[in-house]
Amino acid sequence: FTRSVLVETMMLRRVVGPAATLLCACRVLHAILRRRCGPTVCLRYLKECELAAWVQHVTNCFPTTPANYFTSHLSCEPNGVDFDSIHIADVPGEGIVSTVRVLQREVYLGRGDADNQVANAGGIAEVSTLPGHRGKGYARRLLEKSVSDMGRASMTISSLHSSKYAGYYEKLGWKRA
Repeated sequence: FTRSVLVETMMLRRVVGPAATLLCACRVLHAILRRRCGPTVCLRYLKECELAAWVQHVTNCFPTTPANYFTSHLSCEPNGVDFDSIHIADVPGEGIVSTVRVLQREVYLGRGDADNQVANAGGIAEVSTLPGHRGKGYARRLLEKSVSDMGRASMTISSLHSSKYAGYYEKLGWKRA
């Protein structure tokens, strides 16, 4: 299991009681995942060896954007690629079906003078789900996990840019700026 699934397993263990075995909790988790997302899906962080598959995924989801756009974004990261910032939904036999990437940034709040304050921010990027897997809640769950990770990393602001899907993001708590 990944960290994301383990967190859900630990919460389930509390719900079903301390005497429940991990095996029992995992069965309950599997049933929940089957109901929510289909028979088998793993929500986890991208592994370094999967980088080419991730680039192929986002290129398939954004067909008018060339692959080198995504690879150049990764190569420009100030601290190198942080694979724990790329959340994926992986279906065995199909590979990556949905992703969300978090860009850790500093933003300046204020009027542009000495009163500026610096805040840690998480930029949301590459929210993408293959057409055959849309409507299953993968992107929503990856966004929820991303927001949770941003909170643990003391990122007080989250931002994303969208025109076509702005209403979707508003339902998840983002507000138009």
